[in-house]
Amino acid sequence: MDRAAFFNSLRQRNSGVFGTSLSQSQVQGVEAILDAGNELPLSWLAYTLATAYGETGSRMQPITENMNYTSAARIEQVFSNSRRKGIPGSQLARNPQKLANTVYADILGNGGPETGDGWRYRGHGLVQLTGKDNFARMGRLVGVDLVRHPERALEPEIAALALIVGVRDGIYTGKRAADYLPDDDLATREQFRQARRIINGMFEADKYAGYAIGFQTALVAGDYPLRRPQARPAHRPVPVLDAAPPAPPKPVDSGKPASDRPVKKPSPLDAFLAMFKR
Repeated sequence: MDRAAFFNSLRQRNSGVFGTSLSQSQVQGVEAILDAGNELPLSWLAYTLATAYGETGSRMQPITENMNYTSAARIEQVFSNSRRKGIPGSQLARNPQKLANTVYADILGNGGPETGDGWRYRGHGLVQLTGKDNFARMGRLVGVDLVRHPERALEPEIAALALIVGVRDGIYTGKRAADYLPDDDLATREQFRQARRIINGMFEADKYAGYAIGFQTALVAGDYPLRRPQARPAHRPVPVLDAAPPAPPKPVDSGKPASDRPVKKPSPLDAFLAMFKR
């Protein structure tokens, strides 16, 4: 793929995204998604880039959910009385941790308010991954322990991989790219509109379709192949281990027959990598 031509297309005044320039962090965010999704069909990758663009307010960098509400009225508008556990919005305003620990308590696999799970597993990423169960599920899919290390969902490579997996496999809503987008042709604006269901129903579907058309045009300008094998993304972060294992000692002849020697058990990393050799 000709990335210079791709970015030049994005910088066109009528591209529908970014305007006429991109910051370095925007370029890096786009490239992380291109790297993670380089085996996706063109229209799927365009939709994924459009999703990141819209969900991050064009920043293209992973973000955490902003729970710092300053208006009690707004809190009570957004979160029902049952979600607030009967606590008035005035007691939750300007207290983001208390708000998160209250409204996200006892749902999505989180424990009660006292556990701190609501704050720990508030929205993270390019698309807001929320709740302990969802962190666990996505962690298994991308090979990172996101339950023990939720902050790693903000690492650009991991966030990009999570977004690719979520769009491709229907992790967010049960709807996946193949339900709406062609894998061997360019998508129409209407197909991109319907693809919004992969993330958030039809909320702002027209706007996201426009973003997707802009990215699709840029991918074509960059000679990205129209069809790609729908394999796993190329970048696979390794699992988080408790500590780096010590370097193995050099083999020493114990003098015992091979059948009497202890059998080395595979490490968690060995088991993870073996999944991709089958």
